[in-house]
Amino acid sequence: MKTKRENLAHVCNLIQLALVDNDFNDEEMQAILKIATRLGISPSELDETLRQGELKLNIPNDVNKRIEQLHDLVTVMVTDNFVQQEELKY
Repeated sequence: MKTKRENLAHVCNLIQLALVDNDFNDEEMQAILKIATRLGISPSELDETLRQGELKLNIPNDVNKRIEQLHDLVTVMVTDNFVQQEELKY
């Protein structure tokens, strides 16, 4: 089971991905909010984390957590039906 801090880091990684192509759209935000809710992160907690500027890539050590993160990253990537090169590099 992941901690709240790990879950916040997971969601912050998704936000970084959404920002990498300079086109953070509503569909991506809705997908991220849905994932955040699934992970027990409220919109206000997410907003506070973003205001504190805690956006740095955090790769989980556990293989199962990595797989979960990869799944969510791909989910956000394909939300707008177009995968940018920048997103693939991220």
